[in-house]
Amino acid sequence: MNACILADKETLTGFQLAGIKKCIEAAESKEELLNQFISLHREKETGVIIISQEISMKLRKEILKVLEEKSLPAVIEIPDKNGVIEGESLIEAITNKAVGSKM
Repeated sequence: MNACILADKETLTGFQLAGIKKCIEAAESKEELLNQFISLHREKETGVIIISQEISMKLRKEILKVLEEKSLPAVIEIPDKNGVIEGESLIEAITNKAVGSKM
């Protein structure tokens, strides 16, 4: 199983230096971003998708829908070059949806 990352160019650089081979620079449009995410999610050899918080917030509803259908690979949200964005994290959104109420 491989880890891959979908993020801005600056965030990718650090992961490339750390040895992550599958680094995808995020597209500009929401539609292209979603296609990139779905493509990574469908790859059989992908075990973990690391996604920047900014992208995760843009695609929140779509990511939750994809994860409802297939929970693996794991999706991990990280801050990007701009730092942490205030608001509900991806893991909070997944937990709230699973429980049926805000935790």
